[in-house]
Amino acid sequence: MPRKYTILVCRGPECGDKRHSADVHAAFKRDLPTTPLGGNEVVLDLYSCFGKCQRGPNVLVRENLPTDNPMMLRLMPTAGGRATLYHRVLPSEVRRILEEHIARGQPLTEFTQRK
Repeated sequence: MPRKYTILVCRGPECGDKRHSADVHAAFKRDLPTTPLGGNEVVLDLYSCFGKCQRGPNVLVRENLPTDNPMMLRLMPTAGGRATLYHRVLPSEVRRILEEHIARGQPLTEFTQRK
């Protein structure tokens, strides 16, 4: 059964202005249509701040379930066990996130442990 995911790219002043998260967001927009996702669906959006500013740009990947409350997810996207927050994401790493996490369901733990 296909899964649904939300990808949120931080756009806060540290991630956006100083670490160019717009380039990461643009890479997702570029790679999403051409990356096989195994039938899974993705919604890409921006988020104001995850509170991990010194580790940015930060990208959150969250699996969405039909029982999730969309308003609560928007307010607290990191809540629950289905959210993975990646740090210091480069545009060149976007395709790997899509291929491994979204298509295969395998989060990239080395991206979550970056300081």
